Amino acid sequence: MTQTLKQQRTKLDIVTTMNTLLKTTPFDQITIGTICKTAMIHHSTFYRYFDDKYALLGEVLMLICKPVQADLNQGVDFMTAISRVMTANQAQLRNMTSQNKSTTVYTDLTKILADNLKTAIISDTTHPLITQLRRASQPEFLAYAYAGMLVGIIQKWNEDPQTTTLETFSGSFKHDMTALLQTF
Repeated sequence: MTQTLKQQRTKLDIVTTMNTLLKTTPFDQITIGTICKTAMIHHSTFYRYFDDKYALLGEVLMLICKPVQADLNQGVDFMTAISRVMTANQAQLRNMTSQNKSTTVYTDLTKILADNLKTAIISDTTHPLITQLRRASQPEFLAYAYAGMLVGIIQKWNEDPQTTTLETFSGSFKHDMTALLQTF
């Protein structure tokens, strides 16, 4: 079922509202009532587009990760693209994950990142990572493995406030990963 422009705009408004709320408020403290009040919509409008706030959270994750595909298409390396997204959305990611009782946030993020990689595999992207994934015997599994590794890093980064900044981390990450992978 295709949505009208008004429906698409309403859905985007709800997603954007949740993204804005996540900049200052932990996910578990955001109620559907708060979302509706901030987005200036009725509860029924919310439920027309989303089953619950967890479904909305998945849409927010997709919105946040959208620049990754554009960066890959421009030849930016994947870790830099992820670092940009994580740095630009640091508050939202911490508020999504730090006290969220749902275990699906990291699973959803892994799927979204893997989907970005799989989309890049079938596109004209000439990024070296994508080229290697294309050549692999099981590109989908490797896309999930790479995405899962990055989400594990994000999870650790969120759990430990003393963790190095993403900018510092991404600078040494490629070197460390290359050294590690050469041991296989």
